[in-house]
Amino acid sequence: ENSAIGNFIWIGERLNKIFSRTKYDLSKADIGISAENYLAAAFLSAIVYGMVFFAAFSALLFLKDQSLTQSNEIISAILGMFFFIVFFELQIIYPKLLAQQYAASIDQSLLYALKSMLIQVSSGVSLFSAMVNVSKSGYGTVSIEFENVVKEISSGESEAKAIEKLALKTKSDYLKKTSWQLLTAIRSGA
Repeated sequence: ENSAIGNFIWIGERLNKIFSRTKYDLSKADIGISAENYLAAAFLSAIVYGMVFFAAFSALLFLKDQSLTQSNEIISAILGMFFFIVFFELQIIYPKLLAQQYAASIDQSLLYALKSMLIQVSSGVSLFSAMVNVSKSGYGTVSIEFENVVKEISSGESEAKAIEKLALKTKSDYLKKTSWQLLTAIRSGA
């Protein structure tokens, strides 16, 4: 990962004890970085924003009063700290927001994809072929999820195992429930 962050990884390790959910949020958002590195980068980025806002407010207050006063520096420091906290919090919740957005995009097209699969399976098409058709259709992120399942099955994974992986990995609660129902149907021979 990023070697510049490597010098400050200890910050990320300490922050990871406080923000332990970050690891799961990064995983759900498919952000391929460790929680320690992400938190260290978020912290350093927030410090930079805080310093920029401190400098900007110091300059503005200097221009206003034509001198550096202790009260102006205190005000600038408080505002810099405020913007540090705001930007750090934004970066902490960003992976969670990405995961929720991805899940919402899945939920948007899931019903249509499932109806298509149901029609195909009801007319005698195999479940695998129905998943291939859904993966090639324009169902947005649902097609991407099923494309990953099809790739796993094509590379030798069993249908049940590939669908189980989908159920465990997906960000969408509806796709998760659907995957478990498909898995139950496959295992029961339906």
